[in-house]
Amino acid sequence: MGVEQKANGEPRPTTKEFFDTPGETGVSNLSAFWMRNANRSEIFEGKPKILALHTKTGVDYYRFEEVILYDDNETQERWSRPGSRGDQLVAAGPGEIIGYTYRVAGVIPFIKTRTGTAENIQIAKARKVDNNGDPLPGDESVIRAGEISRKIGLEHTKHAQLTPILYKGKEGFLLSTGLLPISQEDLDRAEDLLND
Repeated sequence: MGVEQKANGEPRPTTKEFFDTPGETGVSNLSAFWMRNANRSEIFEGKPKILALHTKTGVDYYRFEEVILYDDNETQERWSRPGSRGDQLVAAGPGEIIGYTYRVAGVIPFIKTRTGTAENIQIAKARKVDNNGDPLPGDESVIRAGEISRKIGLEHTKHAQLTPILYKGKEGFLLSTGLLPISQEDLDRAEDLLND
């Protein structure tokens, strides 16, 4: 298939390359809105990417609506027991997703960022997009972290993966728990079905 390309024809970064950067760089180029966990009252705007969810019945298209950045020190101090979330995130590769159960919210997906740290990004909300990849209005178009995990079958301490995609010329990532990434050809077929 060759080198993945952006909508403008330039080489597109791999999942690892995209997330192996300082967390603030990643979140500002990932989601419509983002915040630091240490100060959730300060909300920043970003450049949202498409979030495609690989479900049992096919692929559902959203955009990253809201994410929360947890820095390395905070994560390591809060989850410092051997084998806990801090250790698991340090060992994970950039762009790898691990699910963690949080009270009544269910399983929440967290994306590992920079190599050698426990810095991570919580996917908090996603907004449904239309057949052109544009966000649909209204609260009913937004799903929260627990619903995202339910849709893809992500379980506590289990892993998922992000695969770079293009949808309607817009960059994004496919989130799946499968052993192998879904191919761009399969995504194109799913997109064609949506347009029928």
